[in-house]
Amino acid sequence: MSAPQVLRSRPHFANKFVFWLLGALTLVLLYVESFGPEGVLLYDREASQLFRSPEIYFQFDDEAGDVLPDGGNQSTGDRHHSLTAPGAAPDGVLDVSYIGDFDGDLQRKPFNESTMKTILVWNNGYNAFTEGLKGGDLRELEKMGCPQPNCRVVRNRTLLPLDRYHAIIFHFRATTLDDLPATRSAAQRWIFKETEPASYIYQFPRLYNGLFNWTYTYRLNSDVPAPYGRVARKTPAELEVPFVRQHFNKTRLAAWFVSNCHAHSGRDQVIKGIKSFMQVDVYGKCGVYKCSREDGRSCNAMLERKYKFYMAFENSLCKDYVTEKFFNTLKYEVVPVVYGSANYKKIAPPHSYINALDFTTTGKLAEYLLYLDSNHTAYDEYFHWKKEYKIVNGYLLNVERVCHLCQKLHTDSSTKVYNDLDAWFVAESKCKRLKKRLKTLRWNYDLVL
Repeated sequence: MSAPQVLRSRPHFANKFVFWLLGALTLVLLYVESFGPEGVLLYDREASQLFRSPEIYFQFDDEAGDVLPDGGNQSTGDRHHSLTAPGAAPDGVLDVSYIGDFDGDLQRKPFNESTMKTILVWNNGYNAFTEGLKGGDLRELEKMGCPQPNCRVVRNRTLLPLDRYHAIIFHFRATTLDDLPATRSAAQRWIFKETEPASYIYQFPRLYNGLFNWTYTYRLNSDVPAPYGRVARKTPAELEVPFVRQHFNKTRLAAWFVSNCHAHSGRDQVIKGIKSFMQVDVYGKCGVYKCSREDGRSCNAMLERKYKFYMAFENSLCKDYVTEKFFNTLKYEVVPVVYGSANYKKIAPPHSYINALDFTTTGKLAEYLLYLDSNHTAYDEYFHWKKEYKIVNGYLLNVERVCHLCQKLHTDSSTKVYNDLDAWFVAESKCKRLKKRLKTLRWNYDLVL
């Protein structure tokens, strides 16, 4: 006997109709959603979820403080991060004179092991086991010139009983509720540390309400600000050495090194808009050009030798979020084109960068870059700031942060608890997204910023 045949029923006409109807409704909803304001818009409070946003334009106000062309912002709200005044420390020497918590008291305290404060790094955040210090040397802060040297940073949870540590640093992205200290003393400071923007934290800060006493992030109003870099004025001795341009024979216009091809900031769309008008060489996973991240020094040398501009575009448009891609570019004879929500006027010298959001469209931005490409005098003016300023980052910046934290542990006995971390880190970060209309999605388009 032959096996019975399996009858295959054809989809009913009603099923097909429902399928196509749902598809059509989806396209209509996408089209309707595309209308309304374009440009950079606010995310809502739930930054860890879908990033849906009210249709509101973001006005770039000057809430972060005054412009800093002449030595710094002296407002009390953000005394942590003004450009240092003339007479600051030379390269390789610690300078904390710009940090408000020292309140001008830069007299070095003697090393005294009996007053030593022990700071425990609870979990690993990007291999910062000892907050960038070399570790193992009780006198490291003293040797580096920290006015308050009596602190040590450790990673061994069992070195002391948990309630004996004076402070515990939690790298928030690596923190979980089921892995917190079982005990703590009343005077122990729990410190919320986060290097990622509020749009990339991947958990709800509000679950940790009432636990943390201090914040330690890139935000300038953190209890201990931890920027990715810092610009400082040169000392009188350094000013005596004139800055001399190398004047490379640059053959390419702009470069962008990137591995996250679909960032929340919409930077890939901005680059696409710029590329409609000028050449941008994209390196890494999102482009056709290659330069190994393991050989950063060679990549930077190539960038400086060949390119006039570097697209220092952030993956998130959040308050104060400026990464090393900006500060590292400032070291070289390349002009950074920035795309972020920081007040760049506060953290960098005048005429040291080009802000994409100063232009209404990508076409206007490209037009200006092409003008600079053809006008050598105007382009060279973007390096005049190097005569008076220098970049501080790396190990020295790490020491500055720990020195600041050490000073607070010895002098700040005030009571402080963060009872609404969502409000502070998410809502106050004012993260934004780029929105464009569907009808602009064509091969050549001028993107509204």
